[in-house]
Amino acid sequence: MGISTKNGTIVRKFLLIIIYVTLYKPLSVISVSLVPGAPGKTGFESSPLQEVWALEGGRAHLPCNITAPTPEDTPILVLFYNGVTGTPVYSIDARTVPLTRSVHWSALGTRAHFDATSLPQGLVVDDLSMADEGQYRCRVDFKASPTRNLRVALTVVVPPKRVSIRDESQKEVSGVIGPYAIDKQLTLTCNVEGGSPAPRVTWWDEGTLLDNVVEAGVLQEGNVSRSTVHLAPHRGQHGATLTCRAENAVLDGAVLEDSTKLNVHFSPKLTLHPGHNLNMADIKEGDDVYFECNIEANPAVFKVTWYLNGMELAHNVSAGVIQSNQSLVLQKVGRVSSGLYTCKAINLHGTGSSNAVQLSVKYAPVCAGGQKRVYGGGRFHTMNITCRVESHPEATSFRWAFNTSTEFSPVGGASVSPGGRGRSIAAYTPLTHHDFGSLLCWGRNEVDEQEEPCVFHIVPAGVPETVQNCSAWQSHTNTSNEPVVIVSCAPGWGAGCSRHSPWK
Repeated sequence: MGISTKNGTIVRKFLLIIIYVTLYKPLSVISVSLVPGAPGKTGFESSPLQEVWALEGGRAHLPCNITAPTPEDTPILVLFYNGVTGTPVYSIDARTVPLTRSVHWSALGTRAHFDATSLPQGLVVDDLSMADEGQYRCRVDFKASPTRNLRVALTVVVPPKRVSIRDESQKEVSGVIGPYAIDKQLTLTCNVEGGSPAPRVTWWDEGTLLDNVVEAGVLQEGNVSRSTVHLAPHRGQHGATLTCRAENAVLDGAVLEDSTKLNVHFSPKLTLHPGHNLNMADIKEGDDVYFECNIEANPAVFKVTWYLNGMELAHNVSAGVIQSNQSLVLQKVGRVSSGLYTCKAINLHGTGSSNAVQLSVKYAPVCAGGQKRVYGGGRFHTMNITCRVESHPEATSFRWAFNTSTEFSPVGGASVSPGGRGRSIAAYTPLTHHDFGSLLCWGRNEVDEQEEPCVFHIVPAGVPETVQNCSAWQSHTNTSNEPVVIVSCAPGWGAGCSRHSPWK
């Protein structure tokens, strides 16, 4: 809080103070850095030391390369030690069996397992605690090659437990404090409990850093001056150059500086786009389509997967689905190829997904399923036949015909009307017995006309016609020899019913 005066009036300025407590290293699951071996040392002490940082309660990946130096060689024994000369905590014994059937032993119980498929290979430890922190040694014995020793230093990071602000009397304060007299100095202390390594504390006022990024002049050791800068790097700073520059105001031109490039680890950021020469608004059945998945990641990704409408696509050359590095090729696409395409990539820092790209494949109309195919009626009875097709884009016109024994007879004019999206309705009236049979329908869009028509069967169904050619005569054929009158008629058209023999 600051206080100033104007025309004898005391004006109080209130500041919103925010404290950020961060760790010296940004963390997600794991971060690894490589430290060269000690100069002048030989053997194990000269081997590179890899530093691994992981969060308490989380997972650590302790790298150990077990790949043999030559293709003919193979590892036969892998031992992980806690400390340079400590006791073993994990082992893989392949001295008498192949590596794929080797015996694994763990002093860490089910919390630990060896991942031989990841890049890099190594021991994975879950549910970390401070007891797991320390230096580990990985020893790999090969069938023919010399033994390989690797060192790994594991640091388990514990977040701070509590942050509090205290005034000059060490009383904990919060919210609005004061008022304070003019020209009085305000001293606030930030206390941070717990945390390993020791956390970095910064003061902020509504998004503005109060104590500056650089702590200049905090430490003097004789004629040695030191300045420290604390960064929370983001992906945009990867590869940026950080320079420390020292000047002496008393001596002109007395300037020294040193620089280093930032190596920022971040999860993949993906951008998916179709091939540059493709017109995505005019993709037809039988065309080839390809996508490019642009990936920004550090370290490099080790797996890229592709999805159609959320379902993973498998590499299948015979089916025309080809995945190559960061590209996807679809050969001779069809209707089933339409949908939303995305890509996903994984590196040691995390997983990233791309934007979705819509592929809509144009195709000529085909007869839609689930529609009525058989219509029944009598002569002079009008039936409304609905023809429904599927296509992209929608069908713009329809053609109807009646299938006679010798040819297709067109049906059109006032008897055909549009039925809405991808539909056509034909008002069909059979006039004679020969007008019963198959009615055909073809749809057309900008791609082409329907190749196989929709077929609708028109069958007779109604009241039979009256009998014809009736005659009557007298007969004495009954057993009583009494006269009997017999009436015989020829049946008329049955209108779809079974024809019976003449009735007598």
